[in-house]
This record gives sequence, structure tokens and C-alpha cells, in this order.
Amino acid sequence: MSTTQALPSKIALMKGGIGAGLMGGFALFSSFFAIDQMLDIPAGTFYKTIGVTMGVDETSAIAVGFIAHMGVAALIGAMYFLASNIWRFFRLVTVPKALITGVWTGLIVFTLAFLPIHMFVMTPMMEVELIIT
Repeated sequence: MSTTQALPSKIALMKGGIGAGLMGGFALFSSFFAIDQMLDIPAGTFYKTIGVTMGVDETSAIAVGFIAHMGVAALIGAMYFLASNIWRFFRLVTVPKALITGVWTGLIVFTLAFLPIHMFVMTPMMEVELIIT
């Protein structure tokens, strides 16, 4: 007699994905602050750049950049978990597979989404900010 395990609901998958995405976002959060320290630049420069580009004043730019970063991390995690439920190959059945696919997903999203956004949106906006000041 075989038993079949029911697949989790979409809400459960999204909750798990949000949690996993936030864990990845916090891992990057700590590395960004370490990089700021190694480069001897003010802590939170990465997040401040995001916030200033969004038009927020400098005092709250770090908080807005951090919230935007964590929101995107949660969204990526939720979307990956939903996709892994559709395609069996991507199902996360072990912790090593989850870690490896999480890193690969992050690298792919960084390459296909964040680099073009940085090059074609953020850099021109920052150049305009520098010209104005």
C-alpha cells in the first residue's frame, strides 16, 4: 500500500518562500555592511544609494533601501517556491539542494534583473543627482 503526500497549498508555499527569501536577504544585508567597512565607506551606503535613487531624502534613504531590498528578497523567494511546486526538478527536498538552488536563483536574478536596472536606471539617476548638486 502506498501513501501519497499532498502538495502544500499556494499560501503555504508563499509563506515558506518569503521566509527563505528573507533569510537570503539578511545574509546579503550583513555582507553589504562588511563590504562597506572593508571599503572604508559609511555603513549603509548600498541601501542609501537605493533610497536616494527612489527620491527619498538622505536621512531615511537607508531605511527605504533596506525595506526595498528585503521586499524584493521575499518576492523572489515566494516566486521560486511557487515555481518549484510546478516543476518537480526544482522541488526542495533536501537542505543542500535548497541552499544550492537559492544561491543559483540569486545569481540568475542578479544577472538578469539587478545589473540591467543598475546600469540603465540607477546610474543615470545618480549622475543626474550629482549634476544637480
